[in-house]
Amino acid sequence: MDRYGGALRVRREQAGYRSQSDLARAVRALDAEGDLPAGLKPFSQQWLSRLEEDTDGSVLLSARAQQLRALAYMLGWTGTEFEAAVGVPVGTVPGLAGQLEPGPGELGPGEPEVGSAAAQGWSVAAGERPVPASLLEAAEVFGARPEFAELREPRWLHFLTGLHHRRTPQTAGEWLALFLDLRERFDPPPPGAEAAWTP
Repeated sequence: MDRYGGALRVRREQAGYRSQSDLARAVRALDAEGDLPAGLKPFSQQWLSRLEEDTDGSVLLSARAQQLRALAYMLGWTGTEFEAAVGVPVGTVPGLAGQLEPGPGELGPGEPEVGSAAAQGWSVAAGERPVPASLLEAAEVFGARPEFAELREPRWLHFLTGLHHRRTPQTAGEWLALFLDLRERFDPPPPGAEAAWTP
């Protein structure tokens, strides 16, 4: 079982951040938008790299608590979950009201598996592009938090899917950054109400 830095790397990848830079950019974007909960501090790719290379917990134990809690927040862990997985206590992670959705095999009887828009209760009309898996992942991972709840709304999923991108986001973190950038400027209509906006 992975501990210390190895556990962080595994969780980062599970959360959809392909690289340390993706995660560092996402936390800085939240901070810039004022959406990072009070008491949390953004961190750099270099800082995260040192933590992920930690094999005995010494680097993690010397890290600033406000940044460790921000890391736990971005990875969707409570303080207790962070300590159990990584092996280092971080205290209470503020603002983490929602948790990650249950994984495969953890669903209750009759609950659909996560993985498609239809399975999650979202409908995709004929002729529309399917919602990308990485966007659905962003909706599940980040949309469970009250401050990002709009990301789970069909109007946002369809709006983001229908955009013509210079470079289509590939990870949940990249979709979150795009959502945060657009949320302050746009209020998408319900699906089918009007054609998607093109930046």
